[in-house]
Amino acid sequence: MDVDELVEHAKGDSVTKAVLEDSGTVKTGLIAKSSYSSIVSHLDEGEQPHFVQRYEHPDLQLSWNPDDRPRYKKGHMRTTVVTDRRIFYYSTDNSFSVPYTNISEVEDDGTTLKVTQSGGRTVEFIFLAGTEGEDAVEYVRKRMHEIQAGETSQAAASTTADRLEELKQMHDQDLITEAEFEEKKAEILEEL
Repeated sequence: MDVDELVEHAKGDSVTKAVLEDSGTVKTGLIAKSSYSSIVSHLDEGEQPHFVQRYEHPDLQLSWNPDDRPRYKKGHMRTTVVTDRRIFYYSTDNSFSVPYTNISEVEDDGTTLKVTQSGGRTVEFIFLAGTEGEDAVEYVRKRMHEIQAGETSQAAASTTADRLEELKQMHDQDLITEAEFEEKKAEILEEL
């Protein structure tokens, strides 16, 4: 994956080579480096990042594991990335991703992007404030509609192709005449 090309094709200024390749300075435990990895390592083949929001809190923190053992970590890092395919979030603690095909609604309050998924579940992403944040939200809405509209037309085209194939099979089996075949075919194509 050519990082320079990713930077060149990004819509926002927040996508830089340093940000894409950085794994952060967050440490877990007293010595071990976090498993927090670079943005590039999270991208699928051919995926283009457009906007990035990263927050790193450098102070020493104490947290508790589910088995009630203390876990010391130097800081906490959170990253939200808007790509051409999805919005994804990852941090030193967890990660999740929402593809545009699963988004039914998008709201933002300037610092948080609330995304409602098709099943009704809402997830929140930390987000950029200011002009780039507004551009990112606008991009998310536009991309969500483009992808969903593309799927609808693809489904309609598939349905039309299925109907034409079924009609052809009926004609080939002599279940309808040539005239009936041509008439029905014209009707189906006219619906496009």
